[in-house]
Amino acid sequence: MGGALLAVGAAVTRKAAKAPVEVVAEAIPRPEDLLDSPKFPMFEGSTGGYMSRSTRERHAITWTAKGQAKFEMPTGGFAIMNQGENLCYFRKKEQCIALGKQLRKMKIENYKIYRLKKDGTVIFMHPADGVFPEKVNKGRVQVNGRPFTIRGNPQQSELKFTKYQGKGYEADPLTTMFVKARVMAFADVPNLFALPQPNMDELVPAEEVDKYTRQEYTTRMMEALKRVQDDRAAKAAKSL
Repeated sequence: MGGALLAVGAAVTRKAAKAPVEVVAEAIPRPEDLLDSPKFPMFEGSTGGYMSRSTRERHAITWTAKGQAKFEMPTGGFAIMNQGENLCYFRKKEQCIALGKQLRKMKIENYKIYRLKKDGTVIFMHPADGVFPEKVNKGRVQVNGRPFTIRGNPQQSELKFTKYQGKGYEADPLTTMFVKARVMAFADVPNLFALPQPNMDELVPAEEVDKYTRQEYTTRMMEALKRVQDDRAAKAAKSL
């Protein structure tokens, strides 16, 4: 029993110590420079994915298949993938992703998507860190994340007179939290417009109000408030 537990523990340790697989981008030529290749799937062609020379960017998807299989091209029509390496060119990244979803349904998860610039620069796009976005990957940096649910998004009226007016879905998390804090602050009237509290001993007692004229009462009140302001100024000066 102890030997079995030791073996299981060693297997878990080896699995945890396994280094992450580094994704290496391939040198993929632009489609006009690669008119024929054994990696191309068998496809009779269609005009749905026509790429004119005026289109600056191209996108490519590569994958390795264990055998031939039919699949639907995002641009229309059916094709047969090769046993081994495959390569397809498309105009849009979304077309490559659509084909990738089909491949995943066929248990093919080794596909890679690239962007080919006009000058021939190859940019590896998906999956960027070698792991699909919906899977957890330690060390992945969050992009466009929001530290709250969709219910926490600001109302359009809260973003008035800001650069996000009419575009609440583009407001960044910091702006969202700021406008919500501002709304809460304006709703807290007693603290937002708090009056200084003078020393009650300096005020005129309620039962003696009749002994003073309105001018005298106002004067004593202003003197008490002035003392409060002077005390605050003195405390602020000491704190500097």
